[in-house]
Amino acid sequence: MVSYFLISVLAGSIMLIIDVVFVNNEFAKRISNPLDSIQRKNNKFARNLAVNISFGFVFAGFYLMSYRSLPGLPGSFFRSFYFASMVWILSIVFKAMSQWVAFDFPGKFLLYSVFSGFIKILSISILFHYLLRPLYL
Repeated sequence: MVSYFLISVLAGSIMLIIDVVFVNNEFAKRISNPLDSIQRKNNKFARNLAVNISFGFVFAGFYLMSYRSLPGLPGSFFRSFYFASMVWILSIVFKAMSQWVAFDFPGKFLLYSVFSGFIKILSISILFHYLLRPLYL
């Protein structure tokens, strides 16, 4: 249980670091201009940390619950890749599709958010493959 807790916190921290990298580069700032009017001006680090760590716990629990039902051989990296693909489609891609329908965001912004979301989900899936999977077997 302590290992699950530490790995979940680590996954949330990695997601936060990836968010910071993908949001604070020049390309992201240029294509996210439509969001300037609705973004919070005082975006607190503690709030982002709490959200990402809670996502780390949710994704780690979901990984443990779904690991044996994922396709591929036991211990195979393909199971982790399928997990990342499944979570990416159900969370990131569907969110981008909803934003495309509801808002007038540029296509570059939506594609960038889909790509950065895949990198984020794949990175924590790799972390879970190497650190969390041995807890389950």
